[in-house]
Parts: sequence; C-alpha cells; structure tokens
Amino acid sequence: MDKGRPGPLIWILGGILPVLVFVAPMSPFRSPQSSPWWEVRCVLTVRGDYSVTDLDTTFSGEFQYKARWEGIMEQDGPDFRLFHAKADILTWEIRERSVPSPGAGVLTEKELPEKPALILNYVIRQGPDVLFSLAVEGLLIPLASSPEKFELLLPRSKELAVERTGYDDFITKGTNAVAIAEEGLGEGSLERSFAWDWKRRHWTVRGRGAVKVAETYRATVVITLVRHD
Repeated sequence: MDKGRPGPLIWILGGILPVLVFVAPMSPFRSPQSSPWWEVRCVLTVRGDYSVTDLDTTFSGEFQYKARWEGIMEQDGPDFRLFHAKADILTWEIRERSVPSPGAGVLTEKELPEKPALILNYVIRQGPDVLFSLAVEGLLIPLASSPEKFELLLPRSKELAVERTGYDDFITKGTNAVAIAEEGLGEGSLERSFAWDWKRRHWTVRGRGAVKVAETYRATVVITLVRHD
C-alpha cells in the first residue's frame, strides 16, 4: 500500500480570514486536549478519461484513483481545527494511448514520478453546516512526450468565493459540497456520501495551432466521523 504525502498543517478558520498553522503529524486516535473531538476518515474515489488532440495526434487516457485520509477534528470555540495523521493511496491506475502512435504505444502510471495526493485543507462552519475543503493534486497530460502539456484537474470540494478557480462551473450532476449539518456532530458516529460528475471541453491555441482538451469523470467522497467527549 502506498502512502500519500502527510501535510502537517491546520487551517484555523474564524472571522473572515483563515490562519495557517504548522503542526507535527499525530496519531489519528490520540486523545486531544480539548473536548469534544472527532476521528475523521475521508475516502475519495474517481474514475474517468481524457483526451488531448493537436494537429497530428490524439492522446487518449483512462484513469482510476482511490485514497483514504485520516485525522482528528477538534472544536475550538465557535470553529474547528483539523489535524492530519496519515493518508493512503489505495488505487492508482492510468493508461494512455496515442493515435497515430509516435512510438511508446501505451503509457501507464509507472511513467509518473509521483502519485496524486489527497489533501484535506480545513473545515469551516457555513450557516448550519460544517464544510470540508479537500482536493486531489492534479497532473500534466498527455503523459507522452509532447510540446504542449495541460493540467488534468482532479476532484476537489466546493470552493469558497476567495478560492475561485472555475472548477465548480464544470459539474454536470450532483454536488461537490462536502458538508455535514452541524447538528449531526452530536451523534456518536455518522457517515455521509457525496458524488458528482465533472466534464470539461476546451480549445486553446498553442505554438503548433489549436489543441482540444477533454476531461470527464465521476467522483465520490465518503466522510466518516466518530465523536469522543
């Protein structure tokens, strides 16, 4: 089993502006100093495909990815603090073909120096809900040698107004608002599932002319919380 990259940080959100604080990774089940606190487990799964078409070649790829993030959430007055403990990549596969093939034929995840990491950035109260901010790091496509590279945007949760990248505009079904009603935090344990379809088609002009990039996938997120008093 491959490990994700632990990000030893907390986002503390209160008032208007977030404050970034660095901390050491901790065991996900070590009792914090404050009460109540929650064990947090997030499992994200995505399966999709992409294509990049230039004047001479079409690069077509399929991929699937599954990762698990674990940590602790503490209540901090009216807000919350999120501690990262560990992350595991459970599945990571990608296969790319090019037509006509310039040489390599089929390329896979073995050609990539790193695997995409699942990152939970922070939790924040929004009205009656608690919103989880998460993202999977993107990668450059095509995998094959090409003078033009583009970022494949992998799943991320609903963005705050100050974070706008345009990702949310390409959701065609479902919602990426990974939010739990705050009243549900009083339960001993709970599990919530979220799913969305994402699709983007765009043309861009580069040095050799127009290039068409297409990306589509379905993402699911399962959040599990266990409360401790």
